[in-house]
Amino acid sequence: MSKNKLDSSELEKLRTLNKQVFDSMSKLGEVEFAIHNMEDKKKSLLEDHKTARRYLQAEQKALAEKYGEGRVDLDTGSVQEDVNS
Repeated sequence: MSKNKLDSSELEKLRTLNKQVFDSMSKLGEVEFAIHNMEDKKKSLLEDHKTARRYLQAEQKALAEKYGEGRVDLDTGSVQEDVNS
């Protein structure tokens, strides 16, 4: 047997390890892609949250001007005057 050629078990082991390295790199790429997508989704949700908060604050201000400062019961719609006003 020549020393310049791997025997079949060495070659198989090398192929197996090479495949494991390739598979793990592929899976890491999938994870990175998923992370990137989740970061994009997070940015979008944060923007949606900011927008909703701005609309809520504007609506609260308009209602406070109409009904005065107070707490609104979201079940009944009744406004309780704020004691500190």
